[in-house]
Amino acid sequence: MEARAVSREEYEQLYSALTERQKEVLQQTANGLSMEEIGANLHIAPKTVEAHRMDIGHRMLEIMPTERYSEPYLFRKVLFVSVDLGVRTGVLEHALPPGLVTSVTLLQDEVISQMALGFSNTEIASSSNRSLKTVEARVTRIRKALAVNRNRMEIVSRVSALKREGKYRVMAKNEEYKLC
Repeated sequence: MEARAVSREEYEQLYSALTERQKEVLQQTANGLSMEEIGANLHIAPKTVEAHRMDIGHRMLEIMPTERYSEPYLFRKVLFVSVDLGVRTGVLEHALPPGLVTSVTLLQDEVISQMALGFSNTEIASSSNRSLKTVEARVTRIRKALAVNRNRMEIVSRVSALKREGKYRVMAKNEEYKLC
């Protein structure tokens, strides 16, 4: 599954249709905060945060190909794609730790790409013909390489910000991996 190609202008148009509260929730989601943390920051219940995320998914649905509308966990996947595109286009912010430049292996990049589409570890394992334990080990190495402590959304946001800043590199197959 791939997101539809969306220009910055198209994304901004979809983003502008969100309420101010939805924009706050989306921005804090891009920062890798959990529903509980977002709720505490905005003084709302985690269930309300979840409702806002569902509404964001409905409003941002245009970024997904229509043949994927029956996809399991569609709105979670739309949320991941919305954050990825938002950070890459600069509409959403994600602060990078000072001096962070990351090189990842080709296989790690494939996992990150699937994470940006909202795939679970099980879905990634199934689509790549790898074991779940292999995918989980890659995700652990990715977290370490990116200095991410929170969740998958933070990984997606961090990679999107690194790509936007030109600080993300996929290593060649024959290159030695030293970061993780």
